Formats: sequence, C-alpha cells, structure tokens
Amino acid sequence: MSQPAANPFLDPELAARFAAGAIELLRSEPTLERIQDLVRTAIYYADHCLARLEADQPLPQPIACEPGCDACCHNQIELTAPEALFLGSFLEARFPPERRQALGQRAEQSLARRAGQSKTQVAAQRRQHPCPLLHEHRCLAYEARPLVCRAMHSLNAAACFQELADPLRPVVPFYSHRHIVYVSLSHGLAQVCRVFSLQAGPLDLAQVLLFFCEDSADIRRWLRGEAVFGS
Repeated sequence: MSQPAANPFLDPELAARFAAGAIELLRSEPTLERIQDLVRTAIYYADHCLARLEADQPLPQPIACEPGCDACCHNQIELTAPEALFLGSFLEARFPPERRQALGQRAEQSLARRAGQSKTQVAAQRRQHPCPLLHEHRCLAYEARPLVCRAMHSLNAAACFQELADPLRPVVPFYSHRHIVYVSLSHGLAQVCRVFSLQAGPLDLAQVLLFFCEDSADIRRWLRGEAVFGS
C-alpha cells in the first residue's frame, strides 16, 4: 500500500517544538480559556516568526492581497479543534442569535452543495463553493480566521481570479515559508489535542460553523473527549 504524500508545507520540528511549549502552557489541564490562549499564542508566534524572517531577508516582491480580494475564500478550509473553539467564541461574542442562525443556514447549504463529492471534485468547482463566512467580499470573522486562512496570500491578484475561473491550472505565485509557518503551527495544535485524547481535526469549517450556530452547542463535550464537530 502506498503511503500518503508528505505535506510539503509541514516543518515537523517547528510543529513539535510548538506542541511541547503548548502542553506546558495547558499545565496538564485543558480548559476552554487555556485552549483559546493557546490559539492566540499560535497566531502571535506565527506573526513573530514571519516578522523575524522577513526582517532578515526582505521579500523580493510585495504581497498583492488587499481588502475585498476574496478568491482564496473559495477554498475548502480545514482547521484544528482549538481553532474551532477560538472561532466559536468569537461568533458567540459578536453574532446575536438571529445572525448565528443565518450563518448556520449558509453553512448547512455549503455542506449540502458538497455532499457526495470528493475534495478533488469540489476543488474543480471552487467558484461555486464560497466560504459561509464570506459576505460582500469580506470575511465575517477575519480576526478569528483559521491559521490556514492566515497562510493564504498572493503576489499577483489577477492570477488569483484566473485560478478561481480555472482551478485545474494553478497559477498563483506565493511565498512557501509563510505557508510552512502557519501549517506547522496548526499541526502543533493537533498534536496537543492528541496528547490529551481530544478530537483534533482536521475539521471542515462549514461543519464547525454549523455546530456553533446550533442552540444545543455544548463545547464541554469536546473537553470530555467527544467528537462533537463531525468528521
């Protein structure tokens, strides 16, 4: 049986180093507050690493991303459970019940559109699958967006929309080191979950949104080791 291809954007050493520090931060007792602090630490750590790297070696070409660019918001987003908790807390604080209900409906529609299709099939029809959090070309939860979303960037905005129109011909230029930092920290978060026997991921973003938009959402079940976010 062939082995799955290694993730070219994963630095195992960085992931393991972050996971070791994170486990110490939790002090052997994961709580919702400590998990959220852990995600904030991951975001800060990623930003700090990139700032140091790019201060030592300035980018040869500027990043082209600007507010309102939403081509990357038509990808299949997966995140870890700690990132899901961080996002869920943001939604609870910022979205009143009626707004969460509307978001839940969009998440449910997203899942229905993709039902029965492989990831490859969905990727080939990216334009038809906007993120449920995308509204008027902006992310409704930008401050709490997953690490993989933070990794996404482009050196050519026109190429982003060219690829969105023809997903089978990737043309977007980007800096691999930015993906490596964010992807590796995401893997570190997943490692922490596995150490404490908690559902880790990868989780489908729409499935996560649907969970948090339901009135019956009880994240304490996740702390008890239940798989509350679906598969």
